Order: sequence, then structure tokens, then C-alpha cells
Amino acid sequence: MEASQLEHKGQRFGSTQKATASFLSCLNPKNSLSRYRIVKKMKDVSDKLDKISKERTNFHLREVVEDRRHVQTLDVNGCLGLAKLPKHMSRIRSLCHLYIDGCRSLNHMPPNIGKLSCLRSLCKFVVNRRRGCGIDELRSLFRLGGSMRIEELEKVKSSTEAKKANLARKMNLKRLTLEWGLNDSTEPYKEKMAQVLEALEPPPGLEILRIDDFRELPIGMGKLPSLTYHGMYRMDCLRLSRSRMERRDIFPRLSSLNIEGCPKLTSLHCLQSIRELSTKGCSETVLESVSNLHTLTSLEIWNNDDLASFPDGFLHNLTVVKSLKISGFTKLQYSQSNMLVGRTALEKLSISSCYTLECFSTGIFQGLISLKEIRIENCRKLKSLSDSFGDLSALKSMEMRLCEELETFPNGLNNLSSLQHLILKGSWMAALPENLQHLPALKHMLISGFPYLEKLPDWLGDLTSLSSLYIMFCPNLEYLPTSIQCLTNLQSLDITNCLKLVERCKKGIGEDWHKIAHVPRIDERGDEILDMSIRITLASEYELPPATSALPNIL
Repeated sequence: MEASQLEHKGQRFGSTQKATASFLSCLNPKNSLSRYRIVKKMKDVSDKLDKISKERTNFHLREVVEDRRHVQTLDVNGCLGLAKLPKHMSRIRSLCHLYIDGCRSLNHMPPNIGKLSCLRSLCKFVVNRRRGCGIDELRSLFRLGGSMRIEELEKVKSSTEAKKANLARKMNLKRLTLEWGLNDSTEPYKEKMAQVLEALEPPPGLEILRIDDFRELPIGMGKLPSLTYHGMYRMDCLRLSRSRMERRDIFPRLSSLNIEGCPKLTSLHCLQSIRELSTKGCSETVLESVSNLHTLTSLEIWNNDDLASFPDGFLHNLTVVKSLKISGFTKLQYSQSNMLVGRTALEKLSISSCYTLECFSTGIFQGLISLKEIRIENCRKLKSLSDSFGDLSALKSMEMRLCEELETFPNGLNNLSSLQHLILKGSWMAALPENLQHLPALKHMLISGFPYLEKLPDWLGDLTSLSSLYIMFCPNLEYLPTSIQCLTNLQSLDITNCLKLVERCKKGIGEDWHKIAHVPRIDERGDEILDMSIRITLASEYELPPATSALPNIL
């Protein structure tokens, strides 16, 4: 009865485009934002009804169990409301693949799933204390391979029960996630869970291991000679001793390490093969130990609310690092001028959400002969860039986003002879800096979120290599310079939410139309709401709309 009612609702609201178009045709309010909100709410409701109807009608699990002779694959991925699987699923002896990823409401497995001896794919196993639903049901499933996530491990009663999962003999398993739910802070509980984790003993051929919401890393986790990726998340009491981590047989092939929410971790020491490191919530002592990781090619450091500057020399031994990302150092005020000295292999640099950073030290960018991409974002007090910025002769892509107080660009930008992509987004500048006019190789340029910008400079016509130009959310920009007619290579011009400029650029009738008539593709939009089947372009200030997907991957 419930399914038929949902089907009826799904048919009634199935065509969201027609319903939206019909509704819009009956309304003509002056406030475009109100129209957008109405359409958005209608579409959300219709989408949810369509999804419910589809989930109910696409499969019937009871029928699958009853007609079980030839079923090899059962895929219910993404069924958010699915709370349980049929209790007699263990009768489907031919089942090889059970896909239940994204079934967030599923709180236990069907009983006796261990009888499915043909099972090769089981992306998730939820531990439960019901009879036949414990972790020991994994014991005989030797064919399991690929990726598996074991959830609610706090419900495992003892290390003896954990050992019955027999993970060590699942030689085809390559990716494993171990997740705890509610944690008890008492010492007996912590000791028991440490024994459980030790007893799980992943297979030696495991390549990727992720541990969520546990408190410590037991010794047994180091006996994984094939492990290449390790993720440690919300491990409150994690400490790695120097003697243990410097042993040559600990994670000998580990190349990628992700650490998040491990507040008591004080050092990384020497991981001999590590290539990629991402750490969130890192302390000063952890940063100091990074200098020991000589093989790093990629480093991401996130979220520190204490440091006003970085430790001296913490990057000096990283001679092969190619990618560096610094984000969320909220009290960072300055960077040492020698911080990046010797980083000749560095190709990508990203600095974001450093709210108190006002300037870069003189000479900080000197010697970065390989740097191709730089992105500076959400550094709201940044007023100036270093004069050494002009030394980045290999730079191909530059992004400056939400640095509202940036006043100017340094001299020497004419040396950026390789720069092809430029994004300027979110600034209080009333005019584009003159220094930008000497960029001979520039092909793609985006200007967005300049509320005080009233005109574009005449030197815009000197950027003769420009092939695409995007101008967005510049409400006071009134007209285009005549020199834009000199941009004979310009193939695409996109003007969005610049109301004054849009009026002047209307095809055939706008006062500036003759300046851009030579451009093959022109897209100008104000704050109107287009047909839902095309796109909705109304967006909040500084938000990049979907229409800019045509810009290369630098967006």
C-alpha cells in the first residue's frame, strides 16, 4: 500500500522541469531572488519524491530472496533509508557481490551471512551483538576482495572474537577501513579495544588502511609490508615512539599518510618511504619533525590556531617536494624569507585561510624555478605580495581569491612570460593593477567579485593572446574599453551579474555590442532566472556560477 502511494506521488511529481516551468509562467514578481528561492524549493521537494519512488520501485528485496537460484549480484548502493536486509539472505548461496555502500540507516547485517561462501565483494560490514550478526561471520569468507569497511567495532566483545574474523587470510583484500562508534574513556575499555584492534590483523597484502575514531595504534598494525596508504582519524591518544617508527620493518612501502584529529601526536620521525603527507590539526613539534621526511613529494598542513610563524627550517630538507599546501593557520602573521629556499622541485603552491597574514617576506619566492601553479585564497588581510613574485618565470597559473585588502601587485610581472591562466576573485580594488598589463602568454582570465570596479583599463587590449575572458559580479562596471576590439584571438566572453555592463552588451542593440561582435561565443546574463533545463545563474556575491565550467580546470 505504501509503495503504491509513493509510486503515485512519483508519477504526479516526476517531471520537475514541467512543474517548475508551469509555476514560473504564472508568476512575475519584481524580486528575482524570491523567484529563485521558490523554484529551488519546488525542485528540491520534487527531487526527493522522485528519489523515494525510484528506490521503492527499482527493486524488491523479498522477491530477490524468493527467486534466489541465479542471483549473483545485489546492488542497493545509496539507499539511505534501508534499515535492514532480509533475514533469510543467507539462503542466496550463489551471491557473489553485495553492494550496500551509502546505506546509512543499516545498523546490522542479516544473520548468518558467513554461509555465503561465494561472496567476493562486501563493501561494508556492520558489527552487531545479535545472534549470527557478529564479526565472526566473516571467518569463512575467504574470497572477499577489493575494499571493505567494518563499522561499530566497539561492539566486539573480546580479542578472541575479533580474531575469528580471520582477516589475515583474506588475501584478496586491498583496502580496509576500521571504524569505532561511541568510545568509552575508561582504561579497561581502551585496553580491550587495543587488544581487539591487534587481533583483527589485516592481511599482509593490504595496500590501504584507514582507522577511524580509535585511540592508539597497536604494534600489530606495523606488520603490513604491502601497505602504501594509511589514514588515521580522530585517534585521541595516538603517540608514535621514536624507537618504534625508526624501525626499518615498520610500513616499509608506505607512501601516503593522512592524519586528522590526533591531538597528542607530537612527532612523525623517520618514515623511510613516505611520499605524500596530509596532516590536519598539526602541532609545532609535528611540523618540526616534517624536516626528517626527506622523500616527501607532496605536503599538506592544515588547521593550526596557535602559530604566528612556522618553525625555522621545517622545509629545508624537503628537496624533492613538488606540491605544498598550507591552510587554516589562523594566527599566522609572517613567513620567513628563507622558508622556501632550495625548493627547486616545487611545482604547486597553495596558501589559504591564513586570516592574519598581511604580507610575504622579501625574497620568499626566489629560486622557485619549477613553480607552475600558485593559489592564494581567503587571506583577508593580505595587502601585498613579495617583490620576488616576479622571479616565478615558470608560472603558468595564478589564482588570487578573496584577498579583499590586496592593494597592488609587485613590479616585475613582465617576467611571467609563461603565465596562461589568471583568476582574480573577491577584491575591494577600484581598478585592475597596471602591473598586469605585461603578460604576453595570458590565455584565460577571470575577474569576479569586484564591487568597486567601474571600468576596465585600456591596456586590456594589449593581452593579445587572450582567448577566454570571464567578468562576473562587478555591479558597478559600466562599459568595455574600446581596446577590447584588438583581442582578435578572443574566442569566448562571459559576462554574468554585471547588470550595467550586460545592458550595454546586448546583441545588436547594446552600446558596446560593436566592440565584441567579433567574438565567436558571447554569454551575457544579468540576474534573470533561465529555464530550469538550462541553468540557474542567480548566485550570491562571490559565488562562482555553474556557467563557468567552460573555463579550464583551474577554477
